[in-house]
Amino acid sequence: MRLVLLAAAAVATLPVSVCAQPLRQDTGREMVLTEEHNGKEISISVTSTLILKLPAQLGTGYSWQVVDPPPAVLSPGDKPRVETTDTKGAGRQERQVFTFTPVKSGSAVLRLHYVRPWEKEAKPQKTYSVRVTVE
Repeated sequence: MRLVLLAAAAVATLPVSVCAQPLRQDTGREMVLTEEHNGKEISISVTSTLILKLPAQLGTGYSWQVVDPPPAVLSPGDKPRVETTDTKGAGRQERQVFTFTPVKSGSAVLRLHYVRPWEKEAKPQKTYSVRVTVE
């Protein structure tokens, strides 16, 4: 028990800059981002793949849309796919899954809006953004 308390005290005294570092990705791997990464900064290798999974209820007409063109450092994959839970019928959980491939080094912000695509002037129900640095 004493060891656990000492370890917790040691972590609590770490400088804030250590905790504020961007999320990094090893070479040649997939990096999966979720809504908990909204507003964060990530760093990914040019040989990796970026996968973004965001909750959606497509039956309402709302879906996630990439705002403007995606950043020049990322190439979007095919049309986003949908993952669902085992629950059937109303209330089942869905996620839109976007795939991006880094194409060159650099940094940019990837932005998405949760909208009904036909409501051109409506404000988005939700927004998502992540700063991506490709190394």
